Amino acid sequence: NVTTTDVRRMRLAREIESVGKIDYAEPLFVHISTRFPGRLEKLHLNYTGQRVNIGDPVADVYSPEAISAQREYLLTLETLRNTQSGEGDGPPATFSRLEDSRQKLLLWGFTGEQIEALERTRSVQTIVTIFSPVHGTVLKKNVDPQHYAAAGEDLYDIADLSTVWLYLDVYEQELQGLKIGQSVEARATAFPGEVFVG
Repeated sequence: NVTTTDVRRMRLAREIESVGKIDYAEPLFVHISTRFPGRLEKLHLNYTGQRVNIGDPVADVYSPEAISAQREYLLTLETLRNTQSGEGDGPPATFSRLEDSRQKLLLWGFTGEQIEALERTRSVQTIVTIFSPVHGTVLKKNVDPQHYAAAGEDLYDIADLSTVWLYLDVYEQELQGLKIGQSVEARATAFPGEVFVG
């Protein structure tokens, strides 16, 4: 019962079957945090799974530090305008202080529109609204209203789920058959008959 065949060159393919789980793609995951300390007066995102877009309000915060930063900006702006009402453009140091104050507000998460409203109304906002810098889905809500949040404290974990990662468990003896760039076909119980290619 010996069978023979001609020797020929061919590509040897091997299928590896595995089970895994779908999770968010790490590059599309962000923490939304406060950039200054303050009390959370209102949360605009209230539950896990809620969708959020860039520019949507996330939380309203009462912060003495944010109030002081706004007053500092208005005071510098007023000093510059008073100086400019006389001769010349005003001292360069005043321009520099004004730009520093503006940059501080921007780094603390104030939008350009909020700063323009501050200049126009000359009125300090006692409650500052934090806006979302990303779009995605809330994976975790870390705080509740009236919580006093420290600077840098995470309010929400958000991920853009338009692209997800599939984590597969592969046996050690099969690892040598895996290389970056190989194609993968995946099937999910939630989508019977559908094949996902990556």
